[in-house]
Amino acid sequence: MNIMKKMNVVLLTMLAVIVIASCNKEDPATVVGFWSGTYDGTEPWHVLFRANGTVRVYDGADTATAGFAEGTYTVSDSVRTQYSYTVSNRYSTAAKMNDDATSMVGTYGSGTNTDDGGTFTLTK
Repeated sequence: MNIMKKMNVVLLTMLAVIVIASCNKEDPATVVGFWSGTYDGTEPWHVLFRANGTVRVYDGADTATAGFAEGTYTVSDSVRTQYSYTVSNRYSTAAKMNDDATSMVGTYGSGTNTDDGGTFTLTK
């Protein structure tokens, strides 16, 4: 009986460790949300990354009156977008996001080129 009690204590301890470890997992960092920053160092810029893989880009300080574009994004080794203000006015970006998913720095360009236009920074 003494061995059974010791086994139960060991098993309960292992179970407690597993439960505590699984509860302490942090949610993975995500790009989803509203980001604000600048492009080319001074121009105001806002980006809304939606959970469904679409993006809205606001080109101006006031999102209520700013022009905006719609597009899509992907996240892998970098955050990449493709969006357009009009059918013929398409842009793309590529950025590196920090580990906390609170800031990113990248480049933008015309069409599918991600680096022939300039630079941008965004914070969440």
